[in-house]
Amino acid sequence: MGKHFEFSIEDGHFTWRRKQQCIYAEAALDGIYVIRSSDPAEHLSAADAVRQCKMSAEVRRKKALRQTDEGHPLHSFRSLLAELGTQCRSTCQFGEGQSVIQITKLTEPNPLQSEAFRLLQEEHLGSRDRSDFRKKQSAADTAFF
Repeated sequence: MGKHFEFSIEDGHFTWRRKQQCIYAEAALDGIYVIRSSDPAEHLSAADAVRQCKMSAEVRRKKALRQTDEGHPLHSFRSLLAELGTQCRSTCQFGEGQSVIQITKLTEPNPLQSEAFRLLQEEHLGSRDRSDFRKKQSAADTAFF
């Protein structure tokens, strides 16, 4: 900003003026950018260099839609936790005394929840044997209706 002004400071006196020619010259270049590449001109034309710097139509579309490649909405940490928190476990008890039957039911996860839980489970398992986990998971699934 200071490059567009000329200042004069003297005893008890301060003046300034705009460098109008500098302002006009910079305004004429507004929107023009220098793009440098380490690729030789034989391998990468100026148009190709600019094309690589611009957002592709696909990238602009995804950004506007705010969706992943899989079609899931983009989430912040908070919104993802809120989305995952909509899955519910309901436990119902029938009967009295020693003839009580308890049934636990999980709501079906939506596609986003399924993918998130799958990724979280993979991360949680780390290097543990996945086939052993699947056996345990299968047995646990039979306990839920």
